[in-house]
Amino acid sequence: MLIDHYFTELDKLTENTRKVMIIDDDSSMTDYLEELCLDLKVEPFVFHDALVALDNISLVNPSLIIVDWLMQPMNGLNFMRAVRRKHSKTVFILFLTGSAQNDTHKKALQHGATVFLEKAERYSDILEEQIKTLLSATPSMTQSEQAHLSALAMDDKELAVLLDFHQAAQKRIKSGDKLKDIYALMTQPKSKLHPLLNKYFQLSSQEYIISYRLYLASKLLRQLPSTQDVSDALGYSNSANFSNAFKAKYTAPPLKFLKTLSK
Repeated sequence: MLIDHYFTELDKLTENTRKVMIIDDDSSMTDYLEELCLDLKVEPFVFHDALVALDNISLVNPSLIIVDWLMQPMNGLNFMRAVRRKHSKTVFILFLTGSAQNDTHKKALQHGATVFLEKAERYSDILEEQIKTLLSATPSMTQSEQAHLSALAMDDKELAVLLDFHQAAQKRIKSGDKLKDIYALMTQPKSKLHPLLNKYFQLSSQEYIISYRLYLASKLLRQLPSTQDVSDALGYSNSANFSNAFKAKYTAPPLKFLKTLSK
């Protein structure tokens, strides 16, 4: 489906606005890291519970994870091990702790940390430089990976309007917002956005959001254990409505669609 190729390339472009997942049960630390990320022009996603963060990692798709060690119910070491086993062997993980022991550094690396740092005020400059280094090492998108968007021959202003809208929709959908709330929070002026969507995709803004949410669902079906989990994650009112909407776009209900991918 051609529109999904556009969604794939737009998602990769918006990933160039780096996303950092911050997991720490200390609110003062997450506040500090969140402010640091904003200063660095990267988008922070804060979690105070590692289990909740683990459930959301596929939705956030972070460029970098910053995680504390001593937390309940899941500590940072077990969180990293779960990330490496179930989600990503390549995402950068910065492991922080204020309770380092002699073997902590070794344990952190064994459980999947890219970098280990101790929490201390005197290390704040090192922490900032380390975050910059890890983010700059994240691969960016090549021209060949934008083939479908390039074929549309948008000018820079049009692409900027589209990316702003796409990223806003992406964030609201991944937060599990209902469609009516997503529509209400779209900030791009109609005079710019609507002609652009109609010109290049023959879609209204609402149709674009509906189609994009289903595209995200098609990806999550491979990662979450049930259609109910996918439905809940993306803000559908119930799994039956999700299944009907999915079938209308992909001509197959979710589980049948998933089986065709595995063949």
